[in-house]
Amino acid sequence: MSPILEADGALQANIYSSNAERARQTIQATLTCANSFTEVKTDKDLYTFSRKKLLKWLHKLGDDENEVLIVGHNPAFEELLEFLLKTPIKRFPTCSYVHLELDTPSWAALSPLQAKVRRLITPTSASYEEYMCKVNKAAHDAESDQTQIRSNLLKLHKMSLGLLPGCLADIDSEFVHQYRVCLRKTRSIASMIYTLTKDKTLDQHLRNLKQHAMLTGELRDLDVFLNYLSVISGEEQGTYGEGLSQLYQDLEKIRHEKLLAFCEFANSERFLRDNKQWKQFLRSSEFEQLCGKTNDDKLTDKQIELSDNISRLMDNLTSSNQDDDLHHIRKLIKKSRYLSELTGSKTNSAKQSYKAHQALFGRFQDLCVQCEMLGRYIELQTKNENKQVKTSAKKLLKHLQQQKTDQKEVICKREPHL
Repeated sequence: MSPILEADGALQANIYSSNAERARQTIQATLTCANSFTEVKTDKDLYTFSRKKLLKWLHKLGDDENEVLIVGHNPAFEELLEFLLKTPIKRFPTCSYVHLELDTPSWAALSPLQAKVRRLITPTSASYEEYMCKVNKAAHDAESDQTQIRSNLLKLHKMSLGLLPGCLADIDSEFVHQYRVCLRKTRSIASMIYTLTKDKTLDQHLRNLKQHAMLTGELRDLDVFLNYLSVISGEEQGTYGEGLSQLYQDLEKIRHEKLLAFCEFANSERFLRDNKQWKQFLRSSEFEQLCGKTNDDKLTDKQIELSDNISRLMDNLTSSNQDDDLHHIRKLIKKSRYLSELTGSKTNSAKQSYKAHQALFGRFQDLCVQCEMLGRYIELQTKNENKQVKTSAKKLLKHLQQQKTDQKEVICKREPHL
C-alpha cells in the first residue's frame, strides 16, 4: 500500500495514528517502504471503535491542518464514512485507504454529508491475486433450476462487476485484462445464442456489451505497450535513443485520458442501467426460452462448424494475407475456445491447442496495434518538429514491423488443425 499512499500525496500530510501496536507498526512500515521520515503523532483517543468519538477528535483539529492522514480502527471508520458520505461505501475492510474531500469551512463545523470520495483502495482492488483469493473462497453455486448457459453468463456478469473496483483503482493492470476477458466470453456465448435465435432484445444487449468493451480496448493495448517499453528502456535504451523516455511519458498521458473516460462511464447512469437490465434479462423467462432453443447439441454443432472454418482459413493462410485476415481468425479462435469451455466438448490437449493458437494470434495483434500507435505518434512528432523523439520512435517502429513479419511467418507455419 506504500506506493499508493505516496503517489496520492497522503504521506506528505500530517499523520496521526492510534496508539495500538498494530496501527503504529502498519504506518511505520508504510513510511519505511517509502523512505519517508514524516513524523507520526500517536493519540490514544484514536484507539476507538466509536464513530462519535472519532468525529469529536476531528472537530478538535486546528484549521491550519488542511490535510491529515489517520490510522485507526473499524467500525469507527466505517460508521464515520456512512455519516459523512451521501453515497456510503459498502465495505471498508482492514488495510483499506480512502481519500476524502471535505466541503466544510472548518474541522469544528464538520457535519453529515459533507464529504466525497476522491480515491478508495481496498486490498482486493489493489491486487488481482488478492482479489482472486477472495473469489475462490466464496461460494458460487448456481441455482438448481438454471441452465448451464444462464449460470455461466450470470457468473461472468458477477465477475465483471467484481473486477470493476480494481480497474478503477488502477494499481494492478491485470484487473482491466480480466475484465475484458469476462466481456469477451460473455459476448461470445451471447452472440452464439443470437445466431441461433435472432432475438432482438438479446441483440440490443450485445450492442451495449460491445460499447462497454470498446472503452477498455485502447486502455489494455496501452498497458501491454507500456509494459514492453518499460522492459526495453532498461535493456536497450541505447538502441533506440533518448527519445524513448519521452515516448513512454506521452503514452502514459494518453493512457490516463483513456482511464478517466472509462471511470466516467463506469460511474454513469447508463452503465448502471445497462448492467441492471442485462442481469434482469438473464434471469427472465424470455431468456430461459432462448436457452431452450440452444441446447448443448446445437452449441456443439456450432463449435465444430467454427473449428472447421478456422482450420480451413489457417490451411490457406500465407504471408501475403492481410492483417485483417489474421485478426478475423483470432476472433474465431476465441469464440470457438469459449464455446468449447461452455459445452465441455474438447479434451485438455485440445484446450491447450486453443490457448497456444490464441497466444500466437494475440501477439500478432499486439504488434499490429503497437505499429499503428507508433505511426500516429511519429506523424504527431513531425508536426511538432520533435526530431529526437521522432528518431527513437522510427527505430522502434522498424523493429516492431520486423517482429510482426516474423510472427506472421510463425503463424503460417503452424499446424492449422485445432
